[in-house]
Amino acid sequence: MPKSLKQQATEQIVAQLANEGARILRQCVEQRDYTHRSYNLYDSYGYGVYVSGKLQRYGFLGTQKATDPRKWYGEDVRGRDEILEFLKSEHKPSNDAIELVIAAAMPYAKVLESGGGGIKHKYKVISMSYDMLKDIAPKYGGTVKALK
Repeated sequence: MPKSLKQQATEQIVAQLANEGARILRQCVEQRDYTHRSYNLYDSYGYGVYVSGKLQRYGFLGTQKATDPRKWYGEDVRGRDEILEFLKSEHKPSNDAIELVIAAAMPYAKVLESGGGGIKHKYKVISMSYDMLKDIAPKYGGTVKALK
């Protein structure tokens, strides 16, 4: 059975948003000002494209680089596991929209961005994605919200 015009248009928008997501991730990691040590934060960068509340496409910066987990309050955490958990379970998408979500899901990403936890400097991790998303939003007739 041939796809409807709406299905074809939705698939095309999803593909375009996935390309935008991959581009934004690459730009964010290029603009970061922290040093990769374990590569778990690198592995936790990802994007997801949701249609009517369902995850349709997702991606990462590239192949997984971290070989060892990081300890976070006594628990082992791995970047790729954290971003998959966020995209598949933690993020609550809208049921009536197409959404592009950009995230760095390691729990210490927020600490680095805010300069919390006793560190003396605020680092650029993923916050620059907000402006990048605002730049493309008019092209898709969309709006941008910052999630914390």
